[in-house]
Amino acid sequence: MRISATVNHLMKMPDRGGISKRLVFLSVGAMLVLSLPAAAGAIPYASAAPACVALQVTKVSASGNDGNVPKNTIDGKLGTRWSNLGKGSWISMDLGGIVNVCYVDIAWYKGDTRQNTFVISHSPDGRTYIQDYSAKSSGTTASLQRYNFADVSARFVRITVNGNTENNWASITEIKVYGYVSGGTQDTIRPFVTIDQPADRSEIVTSSSTATTATVNIMGKASDSTSGVKLVEVRTDNNAYQPASPASPGDWSTWTNSRTLAVGNHEIAARATDNAGNQQVFTISVKVSQKPADTPSPPTTPPGPGPTPTKDRFGITKINPTAAGGMEWSSSWDNGHARTIGNAIDPDDKWFDAAHGEGRYAIDGKGTLTASGDFVRMYVHDPAKEREWSENLEITMYIKRISETRTVDYSGLQVFARTNHGTNGNEESNLCDDRGYGGLVNINGEWSFEKETAHHLDNGYAGAAGERPSGDLPKNTWVGFKYVLRNMDDNTKVKLELYRDTTGGANGGNWQKVTEFVDSGKNFGNGHGACRSGVNPALPLIHSFINSSSESKEPMLTVYARHEYGTMAYSDFTIREIDPLS
Repeated sequence: MRISATVNHLMKMPDRGGISKRLVFLSVGAMLVLSLPAAAGAIPYASAAPACVALQVTKVSASGNDGNVPKNTIDGKLGTRWSNLGKGSWISMDLGGIVNVCYVDIAWYKGDTRQNTFVISHSPDGRTYIQDYSAKSSGTTASLQRYNFADVSARFVRITVNGNTENNWASITEIKVYGYVSGGTQDTIRPFVTIDQPADRSEIVTSSSTATTATVNIMGKASDSTSGVKLVEVRTDNNAYQPASPASPGDWSTWTNSRTLAVGNHEIAARATDNAGNQQVFTISVKVSQKPADTPSPPTTPPGPGPTPTKDRFGITKINPTAAGGMEWSSSWDNGHARTIGNAIDPDDKWFDAAHGEGRYAIDGKGTLTASGDFVRMYVHDPAKEREWSENLEITMYIKRISETRTVDYSGLQVFARTNHGTNGNEESNLCDDRGYGGLVNINGEWSFEKETAHHLDNGYAGAAGERPSGDLPKNTWVGFKYVLRNMDDNTKVKLELYRDTTGGANGGNWQKVTEFVDSGKNFGNGHGACRSGVNPALPLIHSFINSSSESKEPMLTVYARHEYGTMAYSDFTIREIDPLS
């Protein structure tokens, strides 16, 4: 209990058996002495007040958002915010491990003009929450306000908002969580450690239908601001900890470990120890599933382009020919007109819609678009918002990583197809339209797929088939990206493929397959969030299957590319409709 709480408690406590209370405050190093008569059997006690300091938040999640995302609440800026419509909207701060929490500071959007009704609760595991505080904000300031409650031992702190005096929006600009440091010195602060890969509650599929184990590559970060990190260890389930490998001797800014896990559910824990002997633990849960027998194994030799390849208008090799009568789109960034657009539609190309997210787009007129911002979003769709893209697409672009202002676990390129995602409706209402398949290239060099089953839920994203063909995605180097989506087996399954070219497009590019995955309808999205009750999240995103649950009945209206918190250049962007697999 904090000293202030102790004092208040003692001042209100009645005398029992003639024993009186005396509080003696000493001005020596902010120390407090509590003195009771010897008749009570008490021993005079004095100690330094523990320091309550701002804690590092390793991850922030929420029940939903309107494009103002949860991570805005920990960027140190009162000009950004997290917002979500609806009473009961919540935002949760993951502190990376069990800590002693003493109070929370919250800055409310429009906090100087309206009051918010809210609850603060905590959890050790992110599943069961206990309420700690219930109140209304003051309505007099947009700055941080402090909410003090009895100390709790927690890893997760959640703020649930039940509307405000104007409407039912939840909207917070900044959150800070404070916890105790023993003895009032930061020498005893526990180190920071996190697991970046695999993602918490992700599914890992074995390499073949006969394999009963899978190799899990574990990657993370660790740091300590005082004595430095001495060691990071990893364990699975209740097995003994084993040392991880640092980026280089003594450099634990990134670390790796590899484990072989049997089919089933597993807990992975990473433990960091600093040179002062303090420790911190970070845990995640994963599921290892056996690859279905009807899912073909990827070829041992990555195929290149066909024997008689054709090329798109930029001279880039097509892996698959355009379907007869199929629609094609290509970027118009080489039309000789240099221009800069914000969150708007390109005046030179009504199909190119950047009126989503938060970014700045500089087009040099020679073929390159440079996109900067915290939430870069580039949609390509029919300007009339009527003609959907085919289910079968080959999407090509070249990307150049330039810089990041901040890194998150999904930093890098993400391209989504078979989605509507707010193109002609509210993405916070048309939840089944938000589904889609993503092709991802992380800045750590991992190429993978993501299935968005429920945009508004933390567990609404399933990952698959991650491969890291080389090191990190290089900076200031053009890398070719192809994302191919095709139906197969009479339109009952979906095959996803990613290809890369590292030649910068020379002679059409030397395209090599990085990874592939087949969504059979039973192996991608199981156990993840559903866009609404009664909709199977493992359902393959095939028009005939999902149209009944689509709010707009146009669930494949758009293709979009995105990146977060940084600058990336794009060129030679094309989308072509191709034939399905037989």
